[in-house]
Amino acid sequence: MLVSAMEDELRLLTIDEVVKLLRISKATIHKLIAKKAIIPVKIGGRTLFSRQEVRRFIEQQTHTPLQGEKRGRKPKA
Repeated sequence: MLVSAMEDELRLLTIDEVVKLLRISKATIHKLIAKKAIIPVKIGGRTLFSRQEVRRFIEQQTHTPLQGEKRGRKPKA
């Protein structure tokens, strides 16, 4: 059972799998790759993603601002 879990963790995800997992379009995933917001693994002509990279991307996107910190525009001086 441990080997199976380890193999599953090492299995790379395809673009289609990441698109379904994140519920975004292929165009969006390509934009994220271009902005280096999510880093793929290139093997031959294939573009794949490690599960760790997908987790890192999700955690980065779900960052909750610290108390007093606001998203968006900077306050006027």
